[in-house]
Amino acid sequence: MARQNYKNGYYIGDVNDLDERHGKGTYCWDSGARYEGDWYHNDMHGQGTYYYDDGSVYRGDFNHDNREGFAVFTYSDGTRYEGEYRNNKRTGKGTYYYASGARYVGDFVDGNFEGRGNYYWTSGDWYEGEWHNDERNGLGTYHYADGSWVYGEFADSKLVRRIRSSEDASSGNSSSNSNSSNSGNSGSRSTSSQSTQTGGKIRTETYDNGTYTGEFNDNGKRHGKGIYRFNSGASFEGNFVNGVRNGHGVYRYPDGDKYVGDFVDSNFEGYGKYYWNDGDWFEGEYRNDKRNGLGVYHYADGSWRFNEYRDGEVVRTFLDSDDIEKAVSANIMDEITFNDGVYVGQHRDEVQKSGLFGTKKETHYVADGFGKFNCSDGSRYSGNFRDNEQCGYGLYENKRMRLYGNFRGGKVSGVALMIVGDDAYVGELNEHVEFHGHGCLYMGDGDWYDGEWANDKRNGRGTAHFGNGEWAVAEFRNGEIADVIKRS
Repeated sequence: MARQNYKNGYYIGDVNDLDERHGKGTYCWDSGARYEGDWYHNDMHGQGTYYYDDGSVYRGDFNHDNREGFAVFTYSDGTRYEGEYRNNKRTGKGTYYYASGARYVGDFVDGNFEGRGNYYWTSGDWYEGEWHNDERNGLGTYHYADGSWVYGEFADSKLVRRIRSSEDASSGNSSSNSNSSNSGNSGSRSTSSQSTQTGGKIRTETYDNGTYTGEFNDNGKRHGKGIYRFNSGASFEGNFVNGVRNGHGVYRYPDGDKYVGDFVDSNFEGYGKYYWNDGDWFEGEYRNDKRNGLGVYHYADGSWRFNEYRDGEVVRTFLDSDDIEKAVSANIMDEITFNDGVYVGQHRDEVQKSGLFGTKKETHYVADGFGKFNCSDGSRYSGNFRDNEQCGYGLYENKRMRLYGNFRGGKVSGVALMIVGDDAYVGELNEHVEFHGHGCLYMGDGDWYDGEWANDKRNGRGTAHFGNGEWAVAEFRNGEIADVIKRS
């Protein structure tokens, strides 16, 4: 423990042999600001708490003096942000709480609401949809406290094009027809088509662009399970609602590509897997037919990248398996053995002095950088390490699941992508790897839930989407529905 005085304040804490701030310590500025936490070669680096002179407090991750990673920032005016930072700005997934009680849950870029998100007013109204520059911009749904809603296009937070509303749903009308870029809308039925009854409501209908075999409703629309084979060679097998693909299904392209996942109004929407004919494949979130949210792109050679997407484009790469493999290959002879497993990867040498006069020196390897840890229980972790602990983005795997996310002090922190069999969860987790905060759980049967969680149970407001295309917005308590606000 040392004290160092500077022109603008003083430092009390650990130092290295070069008298650099290194380890645990506190820096107090003359202005009244203060930082308590981890240091690395004079930089705030690791976990720490920064107290601003105006009363605001930042608790979370630092990367070489920058706010980077997951944190909770409590402002002096009572507002609070919980989520991801990049280059000192709110970027990634997060929740912004206003002192009034309103809150925003969703995507941030450079401190602004940007991407997809939900905004909840204290009046009970709420909005879910697209944002740009802190304003509602793009497609979204405005929900009123009385349960009514309107879906449409917004510009600078104003509704400029109404597409449909709760009034349309109750009357059976719609102000627009959905068209999908994946060529999934069936053509009109040919006047020369013939219908072959196969029993019950299952039959075969021939249309001008293909043939459908499956279930129909009393209005003669494709409704339920069925297969639509297009004349182009494409096909869809899955669930229909009133003639439109809704729920879980498989869309096969003529060239051999394939999408397996959720559909809404004939669009890829929810969670899905896309397989290219060259062996590459993707698993992750979709919105409006495009990769939007968190996902993993797998290459045919076995490598992969954990990315964040917006409108089909990569906006951030959290983890690249090539970086890990290069680190392991370069350090394959320098294994570090722990009580519960073995580490191979980047490391630093740490010299420890012992003996009566400190003349005896022993060098130890400390896991620091990219690497792999194979645990004695069969689980394994690949990713970032700091000071012998999982710290940064990584992949944790065991017999039951794969978890891509950010880790602090050996425990998962913040937003993650968890895959368990055919199910997937994208959202916030607590240190016990429980669903906690805001998140989406996608079930392999096509059901999915988007909303609030507490200790692995649905708690708060959320929307339950069902594989048959139906949905319900409700308040949940301890995993059970407490109040249905509206339903399809």
